[in-house]
This record gives sequence, structure tokens and C-alpha cells, in this order.
Amino acid sequence: MIALLGDPRFVLLDEPTAGMDPQSRRAVWEFIADAKAGRATLLTTHFMDEVPRSRTLPLPLPLPLTLTPNPNPNPNPNP
Repeated sequence: MIALLGDPRFVLLDEPTAGMDPQSRRAVWEFIADAKAGRATLLTTHFMDEVPRSRTLPLPLPLPLTLTPNPNPNPNPNP
């Protein structure tokens, strides 16, 4: 997977198994299980059967989810 090039410490995988047949999904999950050691991984999926495989905390989010930039980029209110 391209997301793992350069050995990043944080990886974001947005529905990596969408549109795949069951055999390919299993192969991708085996690859993810081997590759996630030593790094933080954020993964999204619509397949609830994939959630237990991740061995992480599932976070059901309300949709649509909107992310907005912080209007105050200075975290210190007293510069």
C-alpha cells in the first residue's frame, strides 16, 4: 500500500477493502496486521465484520462528519 511508503509512524487508511471480493479483503487484512506494528493506524470501514479484526477501539461517528480548521492557530490565548 502506498500509505506505508517511507515507514510512517501514523497511517490513515480510508476504506482500504471497499469494492474487493472476500479473498482480496482477507489478503489486505493480513497485510495490514503485519504492517501496523510500531505505528498508529486510523482505519475507516463500512464492513462491521472487519471491526473486530482491527483490535482497536471502534468509534461510531455521526454522519456527515465535518472537520473545520481552527480559526485561532495560536493555542496560547496570551501571546
